[in-house]
Amino acid sequence: MRSLVCITLVALASLPRARCTPSRSGSARVASPRVADVGAQDASAPAVALDPLPSIAPDPTPATAAPEPSQTRVIIAGGGAVPSLNQVSLAQDVALARRALTGPALVLYASGPGSFAQVETDVAARDAFASRIASLLDDRTGRGSRHVPAPLNIHQVATAENLLLNVSNTLARSTDPLLLYIAAHGTGGDAPKDSVVGLWEDSELTVSALAAALDRDPLPARPVRVVMTSCFSGGFGEIAFRAGDAAPGPRDATPNNRCGLFAAPWDRESAGCDPNPDRRAQAGFGLHFLHALRGEDRDGVAVDRRSLDYDHDGTISLLDAHTRARIAGRSIDVPTTTSERWLRVVDRAPVTRDARGTDPLVLEEDAVISALSTALSTVPTLAGAESAMTVIDSERRPLIERLDALETRDAELKRMLAAVILARYPVLDDPWHRDFSAQLAAARATLPERLDRHPATLERANIAAERERLEARAEVLDVRAALSLRLYRAHETRALAERARARGGQALAQFARLRACERTAP
Repeated sequence: MRSLVCITLVALASLPRARCTPSRSGSARVASPRVADVGAQDASAPAVALDPLPSIAPDPTPATAAPEPSQTRVIIAGGGAVPSLNQVSLAQDVALARRALTGPALVLYASGPGSFAQVETDVAARDAFASRIASLLDDRTGRGSRHVPAPLNIHQVATAENLLLNVSNTLARSTDPLLLYIAAHGTGGDAPKDSVVGLWEDSELTVSALAAALDRDPLPARPVRVVMTSCFSGGFGEIAFRAGDAAPGPRDATPNNRCGLFAAPWDRESAGCDPNPDRRAQAGFGLHFLHALRGEDRDGVAVDRRSLDYDHDGTISLLDAHTRARIAGRSIDVPTTTSERWLRVVDRAPVTRDARGTDPLVLEEDAVISALSTALSTVPTLAGAESAMTVIDSERRPLIERLDALETRDAELKRMLAAVILARYPVLDDPWHRDFSAQLAAARATLPERLDRHPATLERANIAAERERLEARAEVLDVRAALSLRLYRAHETRALAERARARGGQALAQFARLRACERTAP
């Protein structure tokens, strides 16, 4: 049974079917379009008819000047490395973070004040023929999107260098707690310490660079809590160790008070990068986490705050909000923390049985086990979680294999049709070529009929229909796979904590310290 479960865990980790980008079926569509107010135009310029844009709520937080480093209690950074990665949901999460996280806050987003957010519009292509050619010769996501002013108040540009500079300046000038919230894109590597967050100007925030800022000499006295929503963000859980490297082992645990909460482990992608501004259609970790801190459900409706207080201490802490996201989130996210990472470094032996009794350090795991066992209709035991993963994977694996085969075949058919186009009009794959406009105009008279008659076009239509059906089912299974992995990890964390308590000593003390750090209210 153990070997089968290990295979299943690897499969679930290696087949996340990315959600750092739009869903399999393409960019999410937008509800309730409206005509944008584009401001004054040059009277001498011809009028430009704009596509309808969705309604985007502005940031209700009053615009304020950037706080001084000594006064800063929160640093919020977000956006992508380039405009096409500034999906509007990132800007919305940054704006929500500004409202949910109390205290003077410094906001860094994309290119700084005046930054744009990418919004997908629900309108037909203005030039259907040109769009068809583009999809065959240079297919890319986001081509139907618009870039609109980001709906938030921004202080500074969000480059990695600027973020680290602000962190260092703030740590040097105060002993008050600092909360760092990052809503961006991430990439992973061969080990947790290889995780990277991509920020503006293609700059990269690395685990080692953040750890160096937190390890500055002398060690900062102020507590630091880090929250990240990016793919592979769990790699930054290495900040629990000196120099951000767990390789030397628990003896090199960092002595200062810092911890982190993340949307995904170091080897998995996360949800939350959506060009659809309709918050009802979004499902990322940040949406659940930030609303929970405000005592709300994911739609912003107030709930009984006691239902979000999983450790029963009378407050909604960062770990409470993190737990809420694990329970209520219906996405591919598998949120994790520094305390979880710590347990898995100090105790690498496999977990083979359930923890016994109740441990006050893992009340949050108990809540996750209870809620997700019910959601997955399985018994609240380690064996039940393993069974759920195995059943889901048995349905999911052949479906993913079929989707991959369809994707490969569709790529072959696209190459065939591209060859038909370029054989007659050789520069249509380069819109900057001086002959492009003339060839595109000439192609309009003959290409549509030739492409319509080609056998590859009919086969692609059949593939598209099958893919749409399979992708809908795959997305349901992706979420269930994530839920089952969250459940398994909760059982694992609970059992590892029990073993740490039995051993006592530094391992338990450090786990308790990290847990206390994560349990603080923002």
